[in-house]
Amino acid sequence: MFNLIPDDLLQVMRILGVFVGLYTIMFGLLLVTDRSELKKQK
Repeated sequence: MFNLIPDDLLQVMRILGVFVGLYTIMFGLLLVTDRSELKKQK
């Protein structure tokens, strides 16, 4: 890999990736809990 991308941009991309991962995990857990609650209601 050529060092064309500045280190600051790499750090920002890394932080954004972590936040996106956390949000997707939270959203996935919410979806799973909603589905399980809907199944319990039926």
